[in-house]
Amino acid sequence: MSFPGQHWQRRTWLAWLLWPVSLVYVLLVGLRRAWYRRHSARNPNRANRRQPGLREPGPREPGPREPGPRRPGLKHDADPTMTGRGLASPPVIVVGNISVGGTGKTPLTAWLVGELQAAGWSPGIVSRGHGGEHARSADASSCLRVTPDSEVMQVGDEPLMLARATGAPMAICRRRALAVAALAESGEVDVIVADDGLQHYAMARDIELLVVDGVRGFGNGFCLPAGPLREPASRLADFPRVVVQLPPDALSDPAASLHPTVHALAGIGDPERFFTALESQGLTVIRHPFPDHHGYTPADLPTDDTRPILVTSKDAVKLHALDLDKALRERILEVPVTLVASAGLLRLREDLLHALALPAKPSASTKIQP
Repeated sequence: MSFPGQHWQRRTWLAWLLWPVSLVYVLLVGLRRAWYRRHSARNPNRANRRQPGLREPGPREPGPREPGPRRPGLKHDADPTMTGRGLASPPVIVVGNISVGGTGKTPLTAWLVGELQAAGWSPGIVSRGHGGEHARSADASSCLRVTPDSEVMQVGDEPLMLARATGAPMAICRRRALAVAALAESGEVDVIVADDGLQHYAMARDIELLVVDGVRGFGNGFCLPAGPLREPASRLADFPRVVVQLPPDALSDPAASLHPTVHALAGIGDPERFFTALESQGLTVIRHPFPDHHGYTPADLPTDDTRPILVTSKDAVKLHALDLDKALRERILEVPVTLVASAGLLRLREDLLHALALPAKPSASTKIQP
């Protein structure tokens, strides 16, 4: 466990030392949220206004579409002061968390997009593009479409993984509201799923899904920097839909039929989650943890033996882009973590489809976990 993780899971001396700073952080977060709430309250007719932050159309850009009627039956169960929308836009579902580190948001996003596709919707995905060069560009208003052929260093690992896994239209932008507008203007989508962005209050949303790590929970319960929380745990009461993600009890091949001792490489929010899942399959794991969104080089790969190197799908998109010799490349085996729908997730699926005013259809991609 990393040094911050050690102090974020328990109320250690360092956590208490930083606790006064976290109180200041909570105050700033509350003021920021209140500003957006007040801003929305001052604009009761925001459905007929330009969404805050959207650029005025330039010489080569078409103007915004006229606002159209809302989809009948759509339930706005997110914070009502955060759901104002300046353009006629498809409904937006935000999948996010209130803690730092991996909670399984991206696999849940991929599963949700697949379920929407199976139910007859045409979903799109938006993201900030963490780890990619585009997210570090000077122009925070620049939007970029992500396709399965995009360069991982340009768009980031998670967006490319989602684009390849779902085939759905995808846009990234530091100002996520602009990515939503870009997909809405394309006419290709009728619902948009935001991978992360729960704290991006400028992005209007209709439904919020809070994802919680079933092992780490909310850690010591403190906000940053004394603990792992981005927002106070009291925010939990604001979410009618909470998904608790537990480590997978089954992994896709090839993990089940390998040499008993393997290398495992993970540059994700919680590498230990991946390592533990592999060990649950009876494998002896030589751990190689890296920071989230790590930019890999060939030197990061173990070359002192010929054992298999197991990696997550998120890491695989970056490793496959490296210039590696054939023998080393063949040792790298992607282990997809496929979300197996429990009865609770199936109820969530039906609830979301009901909220979007579309009858649920049987999905061939949905498995019921006993």
